[in-house]
Amino acid sequence: MEKEQVLIVEDDADIREGVRILLESENYHVSEAENGRKGLELLNDETDLVILDVMMPGMSGLRTCEEIRKVSNVPVLFLTAKAQESDKLIGLMAGGDDYLPKPFSYAELLGRVKALMRRYKVYMGKNPENEKDEEPYLEMKGIRIHETFNEVFVNDVEKDIAPQAHPSPYKGEGQWKEYVEKIDRKARRMKQLTDHLFEYSLTAGEEEVQLEEPETCETLFYDLFSETCSYLEQQGFEVSFQVEWPQSRLRISTDYVMRIMDNLTSNIMKYADTSMPVAVSAVEEGSMVGFLFENKVKKPEEETESNGIGIQSVKNMMEKMKGKCMTEQEGERFRVLLLFPGQTV
Repeated sequence: MEKEQVLIVEDDADIREGVRILLESENYHVSEAENGRKGLELLNDETDLVILDVMMPGMSGLRTCEEIRKVSNVPVLFLTAKAQESDKLIGLMAGGDDYLPKPFSYAELLGRVKALMRRYKVYMGKNPENEKDEEPYLEMKGIRIHETFNEVFVNDVEKDIAPQAHPSPYKGEGQWKEYVEKIDRKARRMKQLTDHLFEYSLTAGEEEVQLEEPETCETLFYDLFSETCSYLEQQGFEVSFQVEWPQSRLRISTDYVMRIMDNLTSNIMKYADTSMPVAVSAVEEGSMVGFLFENKVKKPEEETESNGIGIQSVKNMMEKMKGKCMTEQEGERFRVLLLFPGQTV
């Protein structure tokens, strides 16, 4: 029997090695990636499980999971240093199937892996313990019926049991595709709205966020901006990145900053016109330092009204980091300014 294949996406080399040794000792075939982009390159139709770290530089685990869900239903097991219920819910809403906080025991990890594998095999209609080569038919007195497909044979002669076709309510294939695309857009918008509402509920409370130790702007944002610009360019946008890194040091929440960038990227994808570059520049205002995002607003194909929840979530997160988020629309130009309190180096 072929080995089941596991893809580990984790930036910590020690954790990757430990998990790989454990799984290989259990006869799994293991592939490794140190970041989300590499993980997406290694993902293929033979992958049976993805073990995915949430907090990674560049493309976050949540964003990686969302990209996986666009092409595959493979189970995703999140590994994270955060054990709060809200963090678990965010991971599950991003498309994850299970959530394992660090530090974890190898016995618990192996148990989760086997459970997810078992469920996935059932979902895919596979039974690794008792696979059959023959077609699944029910036979009795000259009648043979396929257990899965609409096939019936009487004395080895196939009978047509397909229902009679009814006239299509759609005027041609073009109209049918138009309806399907409209349903898809509505479903994606509803998911985005649900995600934003959930995120807003998490960031609108009174709980203070734990800020990390001060670091330079370049250290904090270089990888994240590189990944974001690369992603936008792959989606057909031109990005003008004109940033001279401020010398101030900042205290941020990496989790919040990654969510903020996900929100801004989502807004650009939805509302920005690809005919004009998305401009990113550094800004210094007194003791505050940050970044300005500018883009041209496209004319919508259909009437859509922004609910503003995504931007409001960004403002909430910036306020909890003692910073500010300001937005401005002038004609077709839309600007978002993020400002953080700086500390002199």
